Amino acid sequence: LQCVDALFQILGSSAFRKDPEIALMTGEALASYADAFSPNGVVWTSVEGSSGVSDWSGDFNEDLANELPPHQQVLYLLLKRELNASSPHKRTACATALLALAGRAARSVNRDSSLARRLFVKEIIQHLREVQLAFITLLAFPKSKQLARESCCLGLAACQGLANSTVLNDLNDRLLNAFGQTTNYGGSAMMESREQNAARRAHETDSASASLTES
Repeated sequence: LQCVDALFQILGSSAFRKDPEIALMTGEALASYADAFSPNGVVWTSVEGSSGVSDWSGDFNEDLANELPPHQQVLYLLLKRELNASSPHKRTACATALLALAGRAARSVNRDSSLARRLFVKEIIQHLREVQLAFITLLAFPKSKQLARESCCLGLAACQGLANSTVLNDLNDRLLNAFGQTTNYGGSAMMESREQNAARRAHETDSASASLTES
């Protein structure tokens, strides 16, 4: 568990700021950890309700996080803690890490449809709406740079590939609201307000100036 905690600490760290691609390797490591402990037929004793659906409503709960099995814990920490971090670097790093999780699940199902029964894949599919919303939100985040935005686009494609008939219409409607309307959908992924545009340009200018100073 200390190794897992160390992986989460990499997201948004000074090492990430020097090389943002480290978030992808971190996410792949977290995905491997989460999936390794979810073979077919395994039954976990956890804090889930009798319906077997994990209730992640409300704010981040550390006690709940500590009790969750790996296939739930990794996703819960990304969606409920890391995405709500005060550090913009930590938040943007989540885009690439979350892509690693969604991408692993999508690749598994595409390679062998029976792998959809693995607990890790089932967990991603169960929380597909939250995962999609995270990608849309990060795509609209003014401080998201190229790698984070590309990760969001690929992540949205992975969500579509994992969607079943139950959630597909909801996912499509949310994408239409985010991309296909002129109204602001919680910070549109395709449009920026003047404030967002100014903030993004100022941040990119400051980053460029800092890079020139360091060099």
